[in-house]
This record gives sequence, structure tokens and C-alpha cells, in this order.
Amino acid sequence: MRTAEALYASDQNFDALIEAIRGQRRLERWYRVPPELKKQANAILEQIIINIHASNRLEGHQASVLAVAFSPDGNVLTSVSDDGSLLHWHLAPILSLDALAVACAWVGDYLRTNPKVSPSDRALCPEGHPTRP
Repeated sequence: MRTAEALYASDQNFDALIEAIRGQRRLERWYRVPPELKKQANAILEQIIINIHASNRLEGHQASVLAVAFSPDGNVLTSVSDDGSLLHWHLAPILSLDALAVACAWVGDYLRTNPKVSPSDRALCPEGHPTRP
């Protein structure tokens, strides 16, 4: 999951999303996953999803969004715009979603149809079964 975090930190959200899905699939193959590791992996995937969703869907500003930041507890996203406005977005509705299903819904077709995607990555989000490997 560190690679997903690094990609996310370097603003490569699409690649971070795919890497986070890879990480989730690896964890599914483990017999015993430490709860803290599972929680961390889910948090990374959720933050990537929220960032992509927010950067594509923040409505309410009158100009471009310049920056976003999460509250320390991860429950609120704050955005600042070129118009000087500062908005707070409560994330409970987004966080209650199945993060892996959402991620696969966004990138599943890309993974299955892009000729440059490796065969192992094509299987990350099988059609019709977004949350099952």
C-alpha cells in the first residue's frame, strides 16, 4: 500500500487507485490479515476515492479548487477555491460505500480493455464481480 500512498502523494490519483486495488486484492489472499493493516489499506483506498471524487465533483465554489485537505479524523474534507471561499464537506455518505466496489466501478472497464494493462491487472476488477477477485 506504500506505493499507492506515494502515487497519491505525488498527485497521480488514477495510478494510485489501481495500485490500491492491487493491494486490496493481495490482502484478500492472506489467510490472517492484521486488523490494523486492513484498516490502513482501506483508509488509503478511501482517501484516494474521496480525492478523485472531490476533485471531479466539488460544487459550490465559484472558481477553481486550489487545494483540499482532510480533517485529522478523516471525516471532513475542506476545500479552498481561487474565489477565496473555504468549504467543508462531510464524508460520511462517501465513506459508507464499499471502497473497493467504487474503485472497480471507476477503473474496471479501463483495466479490462486497455491493451497496455498486464493480464494480472485485468483480473483485479472482474466484470460483474467488482468486489471479488
